[in-house]
Amino acid sequence: MAFVCSQASKPTNTTNPLYTQTVVSLPNMTVGSCSGNNTGCIGVTGIDWLSDGRMVLLTTDFEGGGETPTTGRTQSRVTLVSGLLNGGTVATQAISTNFKFPVGVTVVNDRIYVSDKDSFYVVPDNTGANPTTNRQRKFQAPMQTTTGSNPLNFSFSTGATFWHHWIFTPVYYKGKFYANYSGDIQNGGPSDVPPASFFGGSLLAFDTNTSVLDTNINRASGGFRSPNGNNLGLNGEIWSADNQGSQLPMCYLVLVKPFTNQYFGHRQGNGQTPSWGQAWFAAGRLQYDPPVAIMDYAANGWRSLAQPLYMTSGPYAGDVLVGDANSTGIARVAIDSVSDTTGAPKIQCAAMWFSNNTGNDAINRLSLGPDGSIYAGTYRSIGNWPSGTAQNLMYKYTPRTNGSVFEIKKIRSLNDGFELYLSQPVNPGTVTTSNFTVQQKSWVRQVTYGTGASNYTTRNVTAATISNDSLRIHLTVPGIQRINQSRRGDTITHWVTHFLINNLAGANSATNFTNEAWYAQNWISARTWDPVAPTPIAPATQRISMLDNHVWHTAGQGFLRVNVDLAGTYRVTLRDMQGRALARRDGSGAGEMEFAAPGHTQSLYLLEVRSGLDTYTRVVTF
Repeated sequence: MAFVCSQASKPTNTTNPLYTQTVVSLPNMTVGSCSGNNTGCIGVTGIDWLSDGRMVLLTTDFEGGGETPTTGRTQSRVTLVSGLLNGGTVATQAISTNFKFPVGVTVVNDRIYVSDKDSFYVVPDNTGANPTTNRQRKFQAPMQTTTGSNPLNFSFSTGATFWHHWIFTPVYYKGKFYANYSGDIQNGGPSDVPPASFFGGSLLAFDTNTSVLDTNINRASGGFRSPNGNNLGLNGEIWSADNQGSQLPMCYLVLVKPFTNQYFGHRQGNGQTPSWGQAWFAAGRLQYDPPVAIMDYAANGWRSLAQPLYMTSGPYAGDVLVGDANSTGIARVAIDSVSDTTGAPKIQCAAMWFSNNTGNDAINRLSLGPDGSIYAGTYRSIGNWPSGTAQNLMYKYTPRTNGSVFEIKKIRSLNDGFELYLSQPVNPGTVTTSNFTVQQKSWVRQVTYGTGASNYTTRNVTAATISNDSLRIHLTVPGIQRINQSRRGDTITHWVTHFLINNLAGANSATNFTNEAWYAQNWISARTWDPVAPTPIAPATQRISMLDNHVWHTAGQGFLRVNVDLAGTYRVTLRDMQGRALARRDGSGAGEMEFAAPGHTQSLYLLEVRSGLDTYTRVVTF
């Protein structure tokens, strides 16, 4: 049977039990009071960190409807925040002001780079002696005047087609910045307009010396609509959020692998000149990659996704967190790697709720601080275009030393259903088929704004069994559909699986914190259920404490070479003796990495290796 499911299980006024939530008070920075679209209150549009532990905070008081302010604004600024990490006095210093509508900040070797509405800038002076002029334009945002020739015969328009363009949240990896450039949409959101530039909806790639974007080399993928947020994952992969509208009936996350010829699905309306990504996909030069995480477009789901955060440490290391400018709380995305018929790994994820105790504040930017805490910046009050006044400008989530929660950690596809991983042993008496509702709905891309999703259809859960360690549940669910099964029309048909979990309890009678999840059903795994728990692997602390066997280093003239022999993912950080991060590298499996000497003379440093929840540290000299 088909029906529209109720959305009633989002946690209300609840902080994740594994974290403490506190309000970050920032001297000389108040939210203010919104007196209109363009004035009154400030919001956070970027967070990064200097090596000395100071936060780099980007804010603006401009909101509007997506248009570009004609002049710079004193509240569109970069502020350095000190004292957050050491428990000392928190202080703020505005070092660069008069941006227009900035939406991203990135720190590279302690140089601060800002993505504004119409240009990309570097901040030359971190002391901020002259804040109003302390910015240097690197290049102008892509428009007709900056795109060179016209190989695709674009039909340029003026006015409304420029209204929604941003270079969102650049990330930096191996010498290059990567940033999403908004797709071409008109005021109100429909995509029935021609492209305003050759770069619309593409992933821009540039370096610190780029002064003019080149249409031949500076586009690394295409098919974005309104991608308000990037975050760097492992091995240069980029987690990117895109938002509902024409061609997108729901908000979702995609996983970007720069320069691997990816296309993510947004296109111009019927009869309009195609965007670059759309044209290249039609010509067979780009491959379509479906969303890896998705959630209903509803008051209880995702309505205006913001910047994701790939967690490299803490209780949810390896998961992704994401805020929303039009829906309360922060969501958590747990990754499932599914091998296809060729053995190549495919990523699809389960989206659940992480925490929801920030009132109606729109969570716009997330950052993992050097102290392991999560910092969440707000942008006004939730809304299609956030316009009310937020309660607080920033929240901090600190991992609890002895936190405990019973919840669904992740969901994995099996050949006959699903496998639910639990954080604690389950009460076997609560694992019954009646406590699990599994639904699916299909969705396709349509030109009409926000359309294309069907109603849910219930799939019958025929069996629910537990593993011998009571930490996994096997749901047998016949008839699960994957991408392009039961196709609707001549377009790609996607499927999302929805889980409602009732009355599940831990063996210690703990209440289940995660009673709802959405799973991007792009593929069905060939994995089979095994009730026997896998042989435990020695904890990372035990493995990496045996330095001679698993972590070793060689010091040379001006460099430190670090070898790691671990099975999973890890992060290697070089710190000074005050604990400030000087350099970081991410790795997976056995590997080697090299750090250059931060100073001109030999000195002591702290070498840190993190894997999951565990950390190994050793003092080194070079």
